[in-house]
Amino acid sequence: MMRAEYVAILSFVASLIIALACAIRTRRRERDWLFAQGRIAEMEESRDIDLQTVYAPIVEFTDHHGKVHHVRHKLRGSLSKFRSGQLVAVVYPADDPGQAHIDTIWTKYHTSWMALLISFCSVLAYFSSQYP
Repeated sequence: MMRAEYVAILSFVASLIIALACAIRTRRRERDWLFAQGRIAEMEESRDIDLQTVYAPIVEFTDHHGKVHHVRHKLRGSLSKFRSGQLVAVVYPADDPGQAHIDTIWTKYHTSWMALLISFCSVLAYFSSQYP
């Protein structure tokens, strides 16, 4: 095997291990988190590094003590599937509701998804080195 093939295979294996570790960590962390129903209070508009307009939902929810919180969602995007007034599922740690986020598969596992994307690119790199 050529050196590029070793790098591709190692990248693939490392990415899979990272994805699995991140998924396990997320599952363990959120096992003890609480769930609440929230509402998108507003869509915060800002600019990214390329000066493109991006949006982040501001989520309003009531914690298990009855206190109302407003939390900016971690992920931003140019197009959002969220709209003001929309009801959403929220997860948060009981001791720090400020760490709440909307409960979606992407927000839970975004690090794992990115690692899997890298592993897929590694496989492509490996096969492209086979057929010049």
